[in-house]
Amino acid sequence: MEKEKGGLEKDLNQIRVLMKDLDAFIEKKHFKMAHSELEEVCVDGWHSSRRIRKRDELVPGYSFSTMEPDCEKREAAIQQLQQIYDFSEWYSAKYLAGVALCAGRHMEVVQLKEELKFWLEFLKRELFAEIILQREKGHVETRSDHNSRKIHGQGKKTVGEKVWVIDTPKIVKPDIERREKAKKDLEKLKKLKEELGRELRKIHRAQLEEKDWTRFNISCVTCLAVCAAAFAITYIFFELFILRR
Repeated sequence: MEKEKGGLEKDLNQIRVLMKDLDAFIEKKHFKMAHSELEEVCVDGWHSSRRIRKRDELVPGYSFSTMEPDCEKREAAIQQLQQIYDFSEWYSAKYLAGVALCAGRHMEVVQLKEELKFWLEFLKRELFAEIILQREKGHVETRSDHNSRKIHGQGKKTVGEKVWVIDTPKIVKPDIERREKAKKDLEKLKKLKEELGRELRKIHRAQLEEKDWTRFNISCVTCLAVCAAAFAITYIFFELFILRR
């Protein structure tokens, strides 16, 4: 179980590093170049020639740096977080990766909340996981009912009852490994849910506001398009029927 615990903590630490990479910046240095031209005189016996030599040089002491988004590092972090969310065996790691993706606008909060409900229910069932040592086997027998009764107006008949007779019973034992893993994962998942709940609600509100703003912009564009079409039709009508009279 120490191996599993280490695996969970390793995944969570990796996710925290990737969350920082989502806002990664890179420093770029800028230098000023000076352009110069030198005139050279070449003497060859009785003949001489002139030529212009051009060169660019760095201006001493003139340089500055800017911080720009590290797009390559950010994209790599997004892909790794998505891999963890899709394939990690730890649901608490999936949740933390999902929160990071939601914060970066790469996943809907509604989707994460729906997944969270399923994960919690699944881990609660896993707390009672069992190993089947022997499966139940049996056969069906038909036993007659000596109490005759009327069936569908066909008179009194003896009714046969089908029953399942167990030949070998089902034997199970607790799956300690799965139960312990589910317990650790569930405790961590509940803790992360409590810690990140407020942050996730802020992200959700921001996503809703973005959707409202997008819908508003689409409505404005649609309205402008309709107005432009109406103006064009009116203008054409005016040209064809009013001015030509």
